[in-house]
Amino acid sequence: MPAFRARGNLVESALAAVLSLSSFALADPLGSGLPVSPSPALSAPEVDCGPDSFTQNASTAPEAQVSQSCVIQDGTFRHFDTSWWRTFRLQDYGIEGDFDICQIDVAIEQAISGDGNGQPLTVNLWLNSEDCPFPGGTRELLGTTSINLTDQDLTNLTVAVSGIVPALREVAVEIAIPDGVAAGDIFFVGSNTAAQTRPTYLSSVACQFPEPVDMASLGYPDAHLIMTVVGTSGPVGPAGIVVDGPGNSIIELGEPVAIETSYENLTAGDLTIQGSLTGLSAPPPYTSSILDGAADFGKISAGQTKSCADNTDCYTVRFDGTGFGHRDGIVDETLSVTAASRSRTVHIGGSFADVPTTNIFYRHVETLLHHGVTGGCATADSYCPGEITLRKQMAVFLLKALLSACYVPPAATGVFLDVPVNDTFAPWIEDLAARGITGGCGAGKFCPDDPVKRKQMAVFLLKTLEGSAYTPPDAAGIFDDVAAADTFAPWIEELYKRGVTGGCSGGPPPAPIFFCPENSVTRGQMAAFLTLTFNLVLYRP
Repeated sequence: MPAFRARGNLVESALAAVLSLSSFALADPLGSGLPVSPSPALSAPEVDCGPDSFTQNASTAPEAQVSQSCVIQDGTFRHFDTSWWRTFRLQDYGIEGDFDICQIDVAIEQAISGDGNGQPLTVNLWLNSEDCPFPGGTRELLGTTSINLTDQDLTNLTVAVSGIVPALREVAVEIAIPDGVAAGDIFFVGSNTAAQTRPTYLSSVACQFPEPVDMASLGYPDAHLIMTVVGTSGPVGPAGIVVDGPGNSIIELGEPVAIETSYENLTAGDLTIQGSLTGLSAPPPYTSSILDGAADFGKISAGQTKSCADNTDCYTVRFDGTGFGHRDGIVDETLSVTAASRSRTVHIGGSFADVPTTNIFYRHVETLLHHGVTGGCATADSYCPGEITLRKQMAVFLLKALLSACYVPPAATGVFLDVPVNDTFAPWIEDLAARGITGGCGAGKFCPDDPVKRKQMAVFLLKTLEGSAYTPPDAAGIFDDVAAADTFAPWIEELYKRGVTGGCSGGPPPAPIFFCPENSVTRGQMAAFLTLTFNLVLYRP
């Protein structure tokens, strides 16, 4: 592991202390008074850039003695590979359409080339996958550029780089330096201690962080990377998608399926839009066919939303094959008013042999599988919808539904007497307890193999979603079998108000309605509870 040096000391004063620990270490910049002439910021690109921009920094002024870099401890003091990252989800900045990035504004705290000829710096634009939040998932390169960075100190820098970020997606921007080639190659990216709205990440193969890690977790919570993204917002934003509207709203193998997309006009004038499918694929051995690859949205007035269904002219596709399991197709759509295509992952149903299309929980089970919250039960082609959900299983379901399929809880330490540290479910159970969502079943135990009751599920769901401090409104007495004075009544009624449950029988009020609070939750019911509580959708716009 790398060694960490207290901020503010000269680098040389720390080298002896860390030499015996590691060949590489994260280090702070050298002190002030260096023989470096401040360089002006690189000029903006020749072409027009912008006018839209967003940042996570309260200030873009670099500060001295704030940043960190991976350096080699061999007496030459030169940097090794280091990357600094920020991620931006377009919707967080009010951007509803595609975003065409043209430049990244950053800062330099300290750049010294050992030979005086400058050193390379690369800016990469990455599209983060939708299945897992950064730094998890996979990343697709959207654009990259490299420059020769001249020696400079405490400057702001504009780097021209191009890449189109699809609407509703997250872009990760990486500032990267390779291994220093000459003795004395020093680089520290510009950072400051002013407020930031999202974390700064660092990665370095040499310092044993091959994947981005939150700087705060490395012991540097005040090192905030300075970065502004500049570009142009697209003219339309995806507003919705309806799949197999006349049917059950799920794609099944062997059936022609209508795909109806809708878009909002984000400009100040009218737009006339046509669409085309430029690609369709399915995972082998399944096949795919475009039956109708053209759509007509007609004229969309400024600020209005329209579907191709409004013109009764949408796409039709078909996926073919046999078998069970999780499979997704890819549909690529291009509009006449945009340069980039929009790629959508579409779930293909019929995943489990024991959950037919006629099952009341069919859509919920398929959605749970699509999000990676479940992989089934005994075999790959079965879900066991009628089986009872156990408390230990519930812990996994809840945290994956909340945090994504990529989430990995901390290692177990042995919190509950009846959950050994080496139990597969122990990390999930203890994580749930650490979040204040459960205190166990009493006497220091969790009762992992007990079934989850419907009344308990109400509390688990809302505390996981809203946090342990959440308290629902007082109960009014909606259900005939749940008295308003019942401890669980506020939680149960809040689920009802949110549309997560309609009870187990009867209703709607004023007709008698029942919740069956003492009944155990089946796996089929659990699928519905999770998808509705955490708003898990099968098809994204």
